[in-house]
Amino acid sequence: MSALFQNYKIALLDSSFFSSEFTNEVKSGLSAIKVYVANSFNAEIEQYKFVLSDERRKAYERNVAFLQQKMKLNTLNLDSA
Repeated sequence: MSALFQNYKIALLDSSFFSSEFTNEVKSGLSAIKVYVANSFNAEIEQYKFVLSDERRKAYERNVAFLQQKMKLNTLNLDSA
């Protein structure tokens, strides 16, 4: 397990993780905690693909593939707030 998120119980992930591909440490850290996203998360990641450069889109798509294949993303319940 990565020590990156060892002091956290959850992570809130938004869709703007396109600057570079997740490192192995980030992947390991995210895999060890609960990850929450907004209701609009899937729509947002689809829209980012239209505006990113080819290089950033490739890294973004690898990050998205990791999240979809390896993670269970929990949706924030903002109705209870």
